[in-house]
Amino acid sequence: MSRRALAAAALCAGVALYAGAGLRASFTPPFPPLSQLVRGPFQAQDLHLAAMGVRAAAADIAWVQLLQYAGGEPAPTEGPGRRYNMLKDMTLRVVRLDSRFQRAYAFGAAMLAWDTEVQRPDEALDILQEGIRNNPDYGLLRLMVAALAYKKQGDVPRMMGILESSLDDPACPLLMKAILANIHKERGEYAAALAVWENMLASGYDDASYRERAHRQIDDIHRLSASPDMVGPDAIWPATKAVLDKFDAQCRRMSIPDTGHCLVDFMAGAGAKPAALAFTRRLEGAGYLRALECHGRVSVAYVTYPFRANSNEGVLLVNGRPPLVDVSDPDRMKDFWQDARLKAIRSRNPEAEIWASDPGRPKVARRKGGGWRFVFMFPVRTCRACADLARLNAAFDFDARGGVLGIFLDGVSGTASTSSAKP
Repeated sequence: MSRRALAAAALCAGVALYAGAGLRASFTPPFPPLSQLVRGPFQAQDLHLAAMGVRAAAADIAWVQLLQYAGGEPAPTEGPGRRYNMLKDMTLRVVRLDSRFQRAYAFGAAMLAWDTEVQRPDEALDILQEGIRNNPDYGLLRLMVAALAYKKQGDVPRMMGILESSLDDPACPLLMKAILANIHKERGEYAAALAVWENMLASGYDDASYRERAHRQIDDIHRLSASPDMVGPDAIWPATKAVLDKFDAQCRRMSIPDTGHCLVDFMAGAGAKPAALAFTRRLEGAGYLRALECHGRVSVAYVTYPFRANSNEGVLLVNGRPPLVDVSDPDRMKDFWQDARLKAIRSRNPEAEIWASDPGRPKVARRKGGGWRFVFMFPVRTCRACADLARLNAAFDFDARGGVLGIFLDGVSGTASTSSAKP
């Protein structure tokens, strides 16, 4: 071969090597490397299928197994706070087999962030961030990150607005829609919850389990919204200070029962909604609904009693069975005095009582087996202005259908060892 031919061959080889290096540098493998596969009980299966060159099929199998896990009951070893503790790993297993499996990111993150039995938003964020890195044009994941940020801030209205905007996205998982509908239902926003379930049915999904669930929920919401005792957001009277000042001038000097009639008449004249007037009438005109927090079938109603002499704020648990429970009713807690710690306090302070007139905001938790527990802290004193002899936690338990299970003493703290009875 001549020198000219050798030079030309060397030049071509050099160009080919340079081009190959450039292609390798710009080439993005269609699947993550095998080293990123999730370790666990399915690791051997995943490695075997990946080595055979069928990673997309392996991801499909992993997806089905994720759905089976998410749809089953939590394992007995998964205690409170760690329900479905394999959920993050099983989601990552799918997307590490196929990083373009977009609905797996959305499904896993939605369940981790918003399912009431899971509530692990930090793990959801990890999944969403990985999904965005691998699928930068998949806008639903960015929406979910924004909704998650508002959830962490406690800004529920903005969170709901973002989740609502994702409903028409064909990639929005059914789980996300079901979660959104349930949040609306728990907040007493029945029209919005119905709209989401009906949207799911109208979308033509062929998932029989979700269609059956949608029909059940729609029937249940119709039943709840038709109940005359149901207290929803429309029962709130958002009175401004100026309005309340006018109310004081008009009604304060009256005596019972004229005060109650005056409150209802004043609210009607101030534009209160019919549901707000109905709630005040249920209280015989003694107060109005200031705020409402919904937790499943039972809601916490914060009530203002404008005619009371000392404490004007109260709390009722509503929408359960019975439909209205006054947490400040001393008769509900009379059995607490059988507790040895409280007996000892009363033996030293015969005038000691549970002062439940200003209950404040409860701690709310899901009960194991379903339902809710509302825990209120009440002081034990000998008079309203006296020092606390102790503080007790009163737990009001409701089952999943809103039936009251009982009121229980859930702890006593700060017990005093000396008498503070009035001289």
